[in-house]
Amino acid sequence: MDNQTSTVALMGRLWREAIRFYKGRLALAMVFMAVMAAATAMSAWLMEPVVNDILIAHDKDMLWLVGGAILATFLIKGVANYIQGIIMSHVGLRIIADMQNRLYGHLAGMDLAFFHSEKSGALMSRFTVDINSMRTAVSNALTAFGKDTLTLIGLIGVMFYQDWQLGLVSFIIFPVAIYPIARLGRRMRK
Repeated sequence: MDNQTSTVALMGRLWREAIRFYKGRLALAMVFMAVMAAATAMSAWLMEPVVNDILIAHDKDMLWLVGGAILATFLIKGVANYIQGIIMSHVGLRIIADMQNRLYGHLAGMDLAFFHSEKSGALMSRFTVDINSMRTAVSNALTAFGKDTLTLIGLIGVMFYQDWQLGLVSFIIFPVAIYPIARLGRRMRK
Protein backbone atom coordinates (compact mmCIF):
# COMPACT_ATOMS: atom_id res chain seq x y z
CA MET A 1 0.00 0.00 0.00
CA ASP A 2 2.94 2.31 0.71
CA ASN A 3 4.17 2.00 -2.88
CA GLN A 4 0.69 2.83 -4.20
CA THR A 5 0.45 5.86 -1.91
CA SER A 6 3.82 7.17 -3.06
CA THR A 7 2.80 6.70 -6.70
CA VAL A 8 -0.42 8.66 -6.13
CA ALA A 9 1.53 11.37 -4.31
CA LEU A 10 4.10 11.51 -7.10
CA MET A 11 1.41 11.76 -9.78
CA GLY A 12 -0.29 14.53 -7.79
CA ARG A 13 2.97 16.46 -7.55
CA LEU A 14 3.64 15.91 -11.24
CA TRP A 15 0.16 17.23 -12.06
CA ARG A 16 0.62 20.33 -9.87
CA GLU A 17 4.12 21.16 -11.04
CA ALA A 18 4.08 20.23 -14.72
CA ILE A 19 1.03 18.72 -16.37
CA ARG A 20 -1.78 21.07 -15.28
CA PHE A 21 -0.36 23.92 -17.33
CA TYR A 22 -1.15 21.94 -20.48
CA LYS A 23 -4.66 20.78 -19.63
CA GLY A 24 -6.12 22.56 -22.68
CA ARG A 25 -3.82 20.70 -25.04
CA LEU A 26 -4.42 17.48 -23.12
CA ALA A 27 -8.17 18.00 -23.51
CA LEU A 28 -7.69 18.46 -27.26
CA ALA A 29 -5.63 15.27 -27.37
CA MET A 30 -8.44 13.52 -25.46
CA VAL A 31 -10.89 14.64 -28.16
CA PHE A 32 -8.75 12.93 -30.79
CA MET A 33 -8.40 9.88 -28.52
CA ALA A 34 -12.20 9.78 -28.33
CA VAL A 35 -12.35 9.91 -32.15
CA MET A 36 -9.91 6.98 -32.25
CA ALA A 37 -11.99 5.06 -29.72
CA ALA A 38 -15.15 5.74 -31.71
CA ALA A 39 -13.43 4.54 -34.88
CA THR A 40 -12.32 1.37 -33.11
CA ALA A 41 -15.87 0.79 -31.89
CA MET A 42 -17.15 1.48 -35.40
CA SER A 43 -14.79 -1.10 -36.87
CA ALA A 44 -16.13 -3.65 -34.35
CA TRP A 45 -19.71 -2.69 -35.21
CA LEU A 46 -18.96 -3.12 -38.93
CA MET A 47 -18.17 -6.81 -38.37
CA GLU A 48 -21.90 -7.56 -38.19
CA PRO A 49 -22.70 -6.40 -41.75
CA VAL A 50 -19.48 -7.99 -43.01
CA VAL A 51 -20.53 -11.39 -41.71
CA ASN A 52 -24.30 -11.19 -42.21
CA ASP A 53 -24.62 -9.20 -45.44
CA ILE A 54 -21.40 -9.94 -47.29
CA LEU A 55 -20.22 -13.40 -46.22
CA ILE A 56 -23.60 -15.05 -45.62
CA ALA A 57 -26.06 -13.17 -47.88
CA HIS A 58 -23.48 -12.43 -50.65
CA ASP A 59 -24.88 -8.89 -51.12
CA LYS A 60 -22.51 -7.23 -53.59
CA ASP A 61 -23.94 -3.74 -52.99
CA MET A 62 -23.15 -4.05 -49.29
CA LEU A 63 -19.60 -5.08 -50.18
CA TRP A 64 -18.91 -1.63 -51.61
CA LEU A 65 -20.79 0.18 -48.86
CA VAL A 66 -19.20 -1.70 -45.97
CA GLY A 67 -15.78 -1.66 -47.67
CA GLY A 68 -16.00 2.13 -48.01
CA ALA A 69 -17.12 2.45 -44.39
CA ILE A 70 -14.19 0.33 -43.22
CA LEU A 71 -11.76 2.40 -45.30
CA ALA A 72 -13.21 5.67 -43.95
CA THR A 73 -13.15 4.34 -40.39
CA PHE A 74 -9.49 3.41 -40.53
CA LEU A 75 -8.59 6.64 -42.31
CA ILE A 76 -10.29 8.67 -39.57
CA LYS A 77 -8.63 6.53 -36.91
CA GLY A 78 -5.19 7.03 -38.49
CA VAL A 79 -5.58 10.81 -38.77
CA ALA A 80 -6.84 11.08 -35.19
CA ASN A 81 -3.95 8.91 -33.96
CA TYR A 82 -1.44 11.09 -35.80
CA ILE A 83 -2.87 14.35 -34.46
CA GLN A 84 -3.12 13.15 -30.86
CA GLY A 85 0.41 11.78 -31.14
CA ILE A 86 1.71 15.18 -32.23
CA ILE A 87 -0.17 16.94 -29.43
CA MET A 88 1.03 14.50 -26.76
CA SER A 89 4.60 14.69 -28.05
CA HIS A 90 4.47 18.49 -27.92
CA VAL A 91 3.08 18.44 -24.38
CA GLY A 92 5.77 15.96 -23.32
CA LEU A 93 8.53 18.10 -24.81
CA ARG A 94 7.15 21.25 -23.16
CA ILE A 95 7.05 19.46 -19.81
CA ILE A 96 10.71 18.47 -20.29
CA ALA A 97 11.69 22.02 -21.19
CA ASP A 98 9.86 23.42 -18.16
CA MET A 99 11.43 20.90 -15.79
CA GLN A 100 14.90 21.41 -17.23
CA ASN A 101 14.54 25.17 -16.83
CA ARG A 102 13.46 24.71 -13.20
CA LEU A 103 16.36 22.33 -12.63
CA TYR A 104 18.84 24.75 -14.23
CA GLY A 105 17.47 27.57 -12.08
CA HIS A 106 17.84 25.45 -8.97
CA LEU A 107 21.39 24.42 -9.88
CA ALA A 108 22.38 28.02 -10.61
CA GLY A 109 21.67 28.89 -6.99
CA MET A 110 23.63 25.96 -5.57
CA ASP A 111 26.76 26.30 -3.51
CA LEU A 112 30.14 25.72 -5.17
CA ALA A 113 30.78 22.89 -2.69
CA PHE A 114 27.81 21.04 -4.18
CA PHE A 115 29.47 20.96 -7.59
CA HIS A 116 32.70 19.66 -6.08
CA SER A 117 30.87 16.86 -4.27
CA GLU A 118 28.64 15.79 -7.18
CA LYS A 119 29.89 14.01 -10.28
CA SER A 120 29.26 15.90 -13.49
CA GLY A 121 28.03 12.71 -15.20
CA ALA A 122 25.35 12.24 -12.54
CA LEU A 123 24.16 15.81 -13.02
CA MET A 124 24.07 15.41 -16.80
CA SER A 125 22.15 12.17 -16.41
CA ARG A 126 19.50 13.96 -14.36
CA PHE A 127 19.13 16.59 -17.02
CA THR A 128 18.85 14.26 -19.97
CA VAL A 129 18.08 10.64 -19.23
CA ASP A 130 15.90 10.99 -16.13
CA ILE A 131 13.74 13.83 -17.42
CA ASN A 132 13.41 12.24 -20.86
CA SER A 133 12.37 8.96 -19.26
CA MET A 134 9.79 10.85 -17.25
CA ARG A 135 8.45 12.53 -20.42
CA THR A 136 8.08 9.19 -22.12
CA ALA A 137 6.38 7.66 -19.09
CA VAL A 138 3.96 10.57 -18.64
CA SER A 139 3.15 10.87 -22.34
CA ASN A 140 2.68 7.12 -22.78
CA ALA A 141 0.71 6.73 -19.55
CA LEU A 142 -1.69 9.56 -20.35
CA THR A 143 -2.12 8.39 -23.93
CA ALA A 144 -2.64 4.75 -22.99
CA PHE A 145 -5.02 5.58 -20.15
CA GLY A 146 -7.09 7.93 -22.29
CA LYS A 147 -7.16 5.80 -25.42
CA ASP A 148 -7.70 2.49 -23.66
CA THR A 149 -10.43 3.78 -21.35
CA LEU A 150 -12.35 5.44 -24.18
CA THR A 151 -11.90 2.42 -26.46
CA LEU A 152 -13.15 0.08 -23.74
CA ILE A 153 -16.24 2.25 -23.22
CA GLY A 154 -16.90 2.32 -26.97
CA LEU A 155 -16.49 -1.44 -27.39
CA ILE A 156 -18.73 -2.15 -24.40
CA GLY A 157 -21.32 0.17 -25.94
CA VAL A 158 -21.14 -1.73 -29.25
CA MET A 159 -21.37 -5.04 -27.41
CA PHE A 160 -24.54 -4.01 -25.59
CA TYR A 161 -26.00 -2.39 -28.71
CA GLN A 162 -25.57 -5.53 -30.79
CA ASP A 163 -26.72 -8.04 -28.17
CA TRP A 164 -27.47 -6.77 -24.69
CA GLN A 165 -28.13 -10.24 -23.24
CA LEU A 166 -24.76 -11.57 -24.38
CA GLY A 167 -23.15 -8.37 -23.08
CA LEU A 168 -24.76 -8.91 -19.69
CA VAL A 169 -23.57 -12.52 -19.57
CA SER A 170 -20.06 -11.33 -20.44
CA PHE A 171 -20.10 -8.87 -17.56
CA ILE A 172 -21.12 -11.62 -15.15
CA ILE A 173 -18.60 -14.20 -16.40
CA PHE A 174 -15.64 -11.82 -16.85
CA PRO A 175 -15.01 -11.15 -13.11
CA VAL A 176 -15.36 -14.84 -12.35
CA ALA A 177 -12.84 -15.72 -15.07
CA ILE A 178 -10.37 -12.93 -14.25
CA TYR A 179 -10.03 -13.83 -10.55
CA PRO A 180 -8.05 -17.08 -11.06
CA ILE A 181 -5.90 -15.38 -13.71
CA ALA A 182 -5.04 -12.54 -11.32
CA ARG A 183 -4.19 -15.00 -8.53
CA LEU A 184 -1.98 -17.00 -10.87
CA GLY A 185 -0.23 -13.81 -11.97
CA ARG A 186 0.48 -12.83 -8.36
CA ARG A 187 1.85 -16.30 -7.61
CA MET A 188 4.11 -16.24 -10.65
CA ARG A 189 5.58 -12.86 -9.62
CA LYS A 190 6.52 -14.27 -6.21
